[in-house]
Amino acid sequence: MSVAVAPGTVKNFRLSQDNFIDFATKVLRSRQCDGSYPVPGAHELILFVTWLVTHRSLSPSVTKQRLWGVAQWCMQQGSADPRTDRSGKTWIGLELVLRGISRTRSTVERIREALTTDKLRRFLRCLSVSGLSTYDQLCYSALMQLGVFALCRVGELCAGKVSTVDADSDLRAMDVQLCQDEFGDWYVDVTIKSSKTDICRRGIALRVYATGDSFLCPVKALRKKIAVRTSRGHGGDQPAFIDGVGKFVTRDKLQRVIKMLAGLAGYDPEHFVTHSMRAGGATSMAMLGYDSSTIQLFGRWRSDCFLVYIKISATSRKGVAARMAALEEIEAGNRRRLWLEFRREDGG
Repeated sequence: MSVAVAPGTVKNFRLSQDNFIDFATKVLRSRQCDGSYPVPGAHELILFVTWLVTHRSLSPSVTKQRLWGVAQWCMQQGSADPRTDRSGKTWIGLELVLRGISRTRSTVERIREALTTDKLRRFLRCLSVSGLSTYDQLCYSALMQLGVFALCRVGELCAGKVSTVDADSDLRAMDVQLCQDEFGDWYVDVTIKSSKTDICRRGIALRVYATGDSFLCPVKALRKKIAVRTSRGHGGDQPAFIDGVGKFVTRDKLQRVIKMLAGLAGYDPEHFVTHSMRAGGATSMAMLGYDSSTIQLFGRWRSDCFLVYIKISATSRKGVAARMAALEEIEAGNRRRLWLEFRREDGG
């Protein structure tokens, strides 16, 4: 399992096992002589999720993750999904308890803004006053631009640890290739070896072309970074992004830089995280009029879950309201035709 799925999923799976063993030992006292535990039923699962919330102070979303992990654990042992009855539906009692936990324990939704390309431009201009070294400025500029323009997940770009290379998952320098097509246009090919949607680890090749912008261009930023990196003697088998002191750039280090730049650019740092890059790429494409299918392909989403990342700006809302108000009277026949076309495109 550790090879077949993402590291975060493996971690959740193991934590779920540990939580349930702790719960079964302290609450159910059901450990058998051979050290194993009986497969929980609906009643035991209700007690388990309640215990997670009251004794471990877990949030509703994390509680559901732990419940999922226990279910997977049971099914790997050859048992049926303990969350569902014979018809495959979730036990009504368990469903009601989970719903109650969500209503009573949910916290205020955290604001997560998308790092759209207009905001990214402001972030990058603030690098010069950030106090970072010249090399670090080149490194983080290239990293953030690649994250936004290629709609990358942060785990696909950053190293897992500051000093240890994982050749099976970390993006290395050799995985980033600068090329020119037959027309002389520059682009960068990025080979992602480990991805959330690539559970078989076949690898995914991303291609990003130069923008032609004198300031905002991921290909130009990567060319500058690679030139300086080569002069420092960093090997191609090391992570693609290394800071000025020779440490690999991790998610936490990138997040600290993003929040710092958000503050310098006049935004609330608490509203920006590493995932803002991926959300910013999707939102930028949506603002430019690209259809959802194209955005889904660019971002490598398997479902339409990416729609939750796309934020509508105040300017766009004003534009929509103005266009709605300017709508002229439409004949009944045309109105029905337009409605039927919308339903057909929407899958209704």
